[in-house]
Amino acid sequence: MTIIHFLPIYHSRREEIRRQRIESEQRRRDELRDGYSRLKDALPVSNQKSSKVSLLDRATTHIKYLEMTQQQLQTRLQQAENETSRLRQCVASRARALILY
Repeated sequence: MTIIHFLPIYHSRREEIRRQRIESEQRRRDELRDGYSRLKDALPVSNQKSSKVSLLDRATTHIKYLEMTQQQLQTRLQQAENETSRLRQCVASRARALILY
């Protein structure tokens, strides 16, 4: 056989590889588009322009806000737990005092 006989097989294989790469890239773009859409849906509604960069900026800002809020809530919870503990000790000591009388 000559090289000419292998050319259709060679071109067919190259075309198949090319098609697979195109499909792979299309799937990658679809996944990115899907991810940006899910991110946009997870963020509070905004009137800002919705470019991908601004969406990522909004997401970063929102995450920082949530982290700060979480820290504040944890601090308040700790304070409330401390106050509850203090009040329980106060009630227990008064109860003991009443029993002793």
